[in-house]
Amino acid sequence: MTGERHLAPARTDARPRRGHDVVTRAQLRAQGVPQRTITHRCHTGVWQSPLPGVVVLHSGPLTWRQRYRAALLYADGRRSLSTSAGRTSGDASLTGVAALALYRLRSVPPPDAVREVDVLVPERCGVASRDGVRLRRTQRMPRALLLEGRLPVAPLRRAAADAVRGGGEHSVDAPAVLHELVQTKRVAPDRLAGELQAAGVSWRTDVAAVLRDVGEGVRSPVEGLARCVVLRSDLPRPLWNLRLTLDADFLAVPDAYWPRHGVMLEVDSKEHHWAVADWEATMARHNRLTALGFRVLHASPRQFRDRPAGVLAAVRTALGTGPHGPLERVRVGG
Repeated sequence: MTGERHLAPARTDARPRRGHDVVTRAQLRAQGVPQRTITHRCHTGVWQSPLPGVVVLHSGPLTWRQRYRAALLYADGRRSLSTSAGRTSGDASLTGVAALALYRLRSVPPPDAVREVDVLVPERCGVASRDGVRLRRTQRMPRALLLEGRLPVAPLRRAAADAVRGGGEHSVDAPAVLHELVQTKRVAPDRLAGELQAAGVSWRTDVAAVLRDVGEGVRSPVEGLARCVVLRSDLPRPLWNLRLTLDADFLAVPDAYWPRHGVMLEVDSKEHHWAVADWEATMARHNRLTALGFRVLHASPRQFRDRPAGVLAAVRTALGTGPHGPLERVRVGG
């Protein structure tokens, strides 16, 4: 067929090769491939067109990278997706759950399990959402980063804010996502709060509670639950997740600490203590602290949910029998 000599033979597997398996019709025409050749190959199943204007140069299933790139090309039209220096000048970038999956957050599905790809586009964008692709129009278009094979991705805080806004096929556990950003990704709470406010979701009860918690040092939803239980009781207020030193040497970062009593409370969840090494480290830390005279209590998320009175009673007893440990040698935040 006329024009096919301008193109290498179509590949039949689904493995990407530098992103060239997914292109636009305009890009193919710019390389000298006639429109009738593109149409013929798509109609006969040699190639496929998963979205208007987008062509995949094989007939097999798409990988998640190819689905993501197809969504970007569809949203971005004729613009190139990548430039130098690790950033992009195109108008479209991945956001929401799809972007958080590329940042490898544990609180969202992995990339290959994301069914609907969220793409951030300028408000003037002339294309519409379709099955598997949801466009998020905005007047605040950020400068994207290039991740995972040079896919343009919205900055982490923006991607999280878009995910928390919700809608579409994927809903997220907002507290889990936001706590993970602060604890694991080291996102500053004040900057996260600013992004959530700009996205118009900071007023939501679940979001406001997380922002209050992380502002006071609470690092996870489980610790947030513990904090609520403690604050609603008649117990003195503890310090949350602050670094303690003993004679200027590192001592511990307990989940909760009562500095006048030498009492520490650790919230132990399977997520953080399931591995043998993690469990052994927890036990070693416990033994060291108790050997110094401190009173260290442990409680599980289930105990805080189902039997909070028992947890509070244990803390109350420990406080009443204190003080414990060499408190005069301890510094908070040192």
